[in-house]
Amino acid sequence: MSKTRHNHPAPTPVRLCTSDCGRPIPDDAFLCTPCSETLWDTLLKVCQPPTDHNGQLGRSLVDELHLTIAGVDRIGGQEVGVIVRSAEIPLPWKEHASKTLHDLHWTLATWASTIAGRWGMTEELLATADAAANWLLRHHRRLCGTEISGQAYHQILTAVRSAEWAIDRPADRVFAGPCNTGDCMADLYGRVGAYTVNCQECGAEHNLDERREWLLQHLDDRLVHAGLLAGLLTMLDRQVTSSMIRNWAARGRLLSRWHDARGRPLYRVGDVIDIVAPETRRPTAC
Repeated sequence: MSKTRHNHPAPTPVRLCTSDCGRPIPDDAFLCTPCSETLWDTLLKVCQPPTDHNGQLGRSLVDELHLTIAGVDRIGGQEVGVIVRSAEIPLPWKEHASKTLHDLHWTLATWASTIAGRWGMTEELLATADAAANWLLRHHRRLCGTEISGQAYHQILTAVRSAEWAIDRPADRVFAGPCNTGDCMADLYGRVGAYTVNCQECGAEHNLDERREWLLQHLDDRLVHAGLLAGLLTMLDRQVTSSMIRNWAARGRLLSRWHDARGRPLYRVGDVIDIVAPETRRPTAC
């Protein structure tokens, strides 16, 4: 007696996340839910300031990079655009952080361009890393719904981790300008909350607040872009972000005085100080 054969349909193969995490993925995506959420949170970190338990806004990763760039080396006239006064004030500049910010922008903008092309969208000019991150957040479903989203996942996370490493620095010192004692022009770095700072080169003692106020006054006419300006003023205890500066400009409270070679608007440092800390401009009443 012959046995009856039953032809069962072959099981549908399980689709796995293209990030190679080994988890299954939804029918309309190429990243699993955990990887998709990680990518979302990573992009959010780039462009959105976090809020602490007191409801106070912190700084986005891009703002932190600008702060690092402004805080640990030197800036000359060509880097910041236009110098109105002739004096060159030594300011910090960190080449590694600058390159990291450039690489982050390039990675995010390249993936934005790739996703736009894949979905037949009009490509936008994304001139900054935070603008590119915002674009990818707006089109997050398309990003995760592209067959090469696993590559995007790894490249974006790698670029952001590199940026985080670049800003991993001691936060207990503030820049106080150059020494200016005799021929000494060494950079002065004081402890947060200290009243005085000693020059590491010549040993001269300076009042920390006086040195920082002197530096701010000598920076009045310097023109810089929003990111670098936010980092500089935050380093000098004037808490401000690049987003705040752009919002002031959009509302007409702040005027752009020039544009640099990359087309970024340049703002006068003194104009921003007048908005951030106008009380420092008022004469003391007799």
